[in-house]
Amino acid sequence: SSGINAEYGVFNLDNPTNRPKLHVQELENQSDRRCLYVGQVHPSTSESELKGKLGFFGRIESITLLDSRTSGGYKFAFVKFESLADALNLLKEAETTVIALKGCPLKISAKR
Repeated sequence: SSGINAEYGVFNLDNPTNRPKLHVQELENQSDRRCLYVGQVHPSTSESELKGKLGFFGRIESITLLDSRTSGGYKFAFVKFESLADALNLLKEAETTVIALKGCPLKISAKR
């Protein structure tokens, strides 16, 4: 019998009752983790410009670009990547590199 050592432990692939079950909440959490907060976006930045800049890190599913009432006229965005790996790639890069658009260093973090 074949088995896999997963974070859930070792289980038998031939026996479906031993497979780990992914609950709806876990799926939602994975989806949320693909969505990143991007702050300090220049006021004249469009969704397509932001997508062009951040699309280098992976395929983007959606961008929601909003005006901020409190950050001196800057905008902020929620950027949802198609894969969690791409979102994590951008987060990791943002830890060590300044990612700027229109002269503004973007503040990139996990969505809270």
